[in-house]
Amino acid sequence: MKKIMVVGSFAALFAITIPFIASAQTGTSSIVTIQAQISSLLDQIKNLYTQINVLKKQASEVQKESQQAAKQEKKQEQQEKKAEQRQLKIARSLFRGLSGDDVRQIQEILAKYPDVYPEGLVTGYFGEATERAVKRFQKKCGIEQVGVVGPKTLAQLAKIFNQTENKLERIGADTSPLFPAFEKIASTTLQATSTEQGNKFVICHNARKKNPVTLTIASSAVFAHLAHGDAIGACTTGGTSTTTPDTIAPVIFSVSPIPSVSSASVAWFTDEAASSRVWYATTLDVMNDASKQSVSDNALITSHNANLTGLTQGTTYYFLIISTDASGNTATSSSNLYLFTTANLSISALSSSSVASTSANVNWQTNTASDSTVWYATSTPALSASDRASVTSALSVTNHSLSLSALATSTTYYYFAVSRDSFGNAATSSEQSFITLAN
Repeated sequence: MKKIMVVGSFAALFAITIPFIASAQTGTSSIVTIQAQISSLLDQIKNLYTQINVLKKQASEVQKESQQAAKQEKKQEQQEKKAEQRQLKIARSLFRGLSGDDVRQIQEILAKYPDVYPEGLVTGYFGEATERAVKRFQKKCGIEQVGVVGPKTLAQLAKIFNQTENKLERIGADTSPLFPAFEKIASTTLQATSTEQGNKFVICHNARKKNPVTLTIASSAVFAHLAHGDAIGACTTGGTSTTTPDTIAPVIFSVSPIPSVSSASVAWFTDEAASSRVWYATTLDVMNDASKQSVSDNALITSHNANLTGLTQGTTYYFLIISTDASGNTATSSSNLYLFTTANLSISALSSSSVASTSANVNWQTNTASDSTVWYATSTPALSASDRASVTSALSVTNHSLSLSALATSTTYYYFAVSRDSFGNAATSSEQSFITLAN
């Protein structure tokens, strides 16, 4: 019986042990499997990280290339726009008397060469100074010196224009500050800014070196300084500031005479503050005329106006202008360059009004202030009639009216008017008539 129990116990123990052993074996196998799966997942994650980093790098490169492409495209657009702005746009022949942006462009090119265009005026108006500059340019280029910008001259100008712009572009010089300054010369105010002073410029010399220096130079020298690495404007850091001696005379331009009967107003501009003087005479060689006269103003200004008085009516006057800046540099215009002719004192709209039996009014107008006289008589011509009489007013006016009194009734009167200004210029009207009323 005991043997049977022991055997039963071993059988029960075996029955219990066998599943446990099987279960343990199964658990070990699962752990290994899980570990293998974890290891595989870690490898996959590592690979994903690697792929993500590659993708990030690729995305960064794509973004960088995109930015560079956009930057290059923008730069190209700016260059195209800049080239379009700088393009020499001349679609017609240019000659004296014309005006416009195309004339301004030609003047900007010529102004770079003081030996060709010493006046350096960029006004947009093709005047005598521009014509002389074109002729000098044509002479240098071996072209017929006609003073007209035609196809041959334009081709040479375009060549120089493109060479200059390309050279400045290669060295990285920005010429954009120059063009507004040149345009400013044509304005009426001509107030100097921190960059330009009249026809002079403030630049930073040796801008890319250790000891830059702020200089004031003539506009004609700007392009040479830019080509050597200088910059427009004062030096912003370090360096010293100095001003070169001012030895450049003012530039006289936009001269405009406005004559009347016995006076004239002469207006002009200078590219820097300067004094005003006008010499005038009735002969071509003004300064050698013994009867020459002058008016002057020592105030240093850029917008000038001189009033010439005591002139003779219907007479041609020649004049020259002298302007001196604060440094004593003097500019003088040519004596045969400018002239004007005074008008004749004239009478117009002569008429009679308020005619009664023994009185009447005589009315007229003059083109300048003058006195009033009416001569009248009962026979014609009134000037030589034995019964002529007159009425006079010394008031200097342009609208005249005098009253005639003590006239005979039902009588024809002949009359004419005479006016004389304060300088002795006189005008006489034609003869007219009126008939007084009966009582």
